[in-house]
Amino acid sequence: MKKVANVNGTNVYSDKPGSISINGSRITFADGSSCDVRTKAVDNRGRGSIRVGEGDGSEAGEERVTKGPMRFSTTDLRFSNLAANIVVEVCQSGMDVTMSGPKGALEAIIAKADGSTLFIEGGSASVSSVSIRGSRGSSSVSVSGSVVGSLTIASGNVTVVSGSVSADNLATIMVKVPRGTGLTLDDTYGSATIGDVDGSLNVSTKCGGKINCGRMRGATIEIFGDTDVHISEINGPLKAQIMGSGDIRVMSGTVTTLNVQVMGTGDFRFGGVADTAMLSVLGSGDINVFRVKAKVIKQCLGSGDIKIG
Repeated sequence: MKKVANVNGTNVYSDKPGSISINGSRITFADGSSCDVRTKAVDNRGRGSIRVGEGDGSEAGEERVTKGPMRFSTTDLRFSNLAANIVVEVCQSGMDVTMSGPKGALEAIIAKADGSTLFIEGGSASVSSVSIRGSRGSSSVSVSGSVVGSLTIASGNVTVVSGSVSADNLATIMVKVPRGTGLTLDDTYGSATIGDVDGSLNVSTKCGGKINCGRMRGATIEIFGDTDVHISEINGPLKAQIMGSGDIRVMSGTVTTLNVQVMGTGDFRFGGVADTAMLSVLGSGDINVFRVKAKVIKQCLGSGDIKIG
């Protein structure tokens, strides 16, 4: 592949024929394929490959591939046990899924419909070699597949906990969904960028990463660890729980019932209006709510703070 563009300091490589057009962070190819240098999402619709990043892939030991688009007729979408960068965009009808990235990472990801829900799930990790750093020597841990969370290997009195996963080694999953789709993210690692879906949102994760959402209709969010969740607008009920150092920020919206629990150092911010609110802090975290129309129940234990207005 050759370099076809550099957008905002990010190189894009491809072996596709024809010209390209650039609009902001998005590059469109002659066959209708496209990529986005901001999200690293690739929508490959024809022959040839597209690579977003610092190299053309020739120096990498693993082939980079694209799967899709795959069409599903479902009304809800669930991501679970997944190490990937996720992009969800709004379309007119149906669900289209396109996945791109290292071949091994894609082979570990399964997309399947069950009833009205499309499940996109990560497979199990496999340990190909083990080395343990102890007081008398060291060895290395090599893991292939989709890895979510930390890996712990114990032998005798020695325990080794793995570190992070490079974003360049994560697959990118782009899903186009109709407005009103219900979304669930269950133990996902990586980034998630979600448009104005106007559906319900359920998040439960302990794997870290960043989740950025547009407008949603009601949400239940549980984060354990350092995950950050930013949402532009929520209309409907909102329940949030933070255990750890993660942050939840909702810029605006009209919430019927607001229920927030913060345990640890994380912060919760809501810039909209709630009808009623039940707010609790245990630790040094903070809760900030712009306005509550009626009843407010507050409980604060520790050095944290709860502010209304």
